[in-house]
Amino acid sequence: MYNELLNQLEKRIQEAVETIEMYRLEIAELKEKNSELENQHQVWEDKLSSLIQKFETLNQSEDSESVESEDTSSTSDSSYSYGSASESESEEESQDDSETSSYSSTTSFGSQAVASSYHYSNQDE
Repeated sequence: MYNELLNQLEKRIQEAVETIEMYRLEIAELKEKNSELENQHQVWEDKLSSLIQKFETLNQSEDSESVESEDTSSTSDSSYSYGSASESESEEESQDDSETSSYSSTTSFGSQAVASSYHYSNQDE
């Protein structure tokens, strides 16, 4: 009976050792996959930052073009009445609003990405 108990104990210890070894291998694989995902996340974050920067540059160039066209149109169209000038100003404001909303949605998306990035980076700690 004593040998039987000893054999059962030895069997359980062997199973525990095998389970621990299996978990170690699984942990190593998960760490490797996590590292790959972090690298991929960093690449996506860099691409997103680059796109946001391009959008900001485009918005700035569109703003400067609209200011330049506004300056040339106001000097060449100075014969218009006050009413038409106020109408064109309201049209320009509505265009600015659409550009601003486009920019704000882009910025908001970028902020979400940064917040998401911050969230993922803090999970590791």
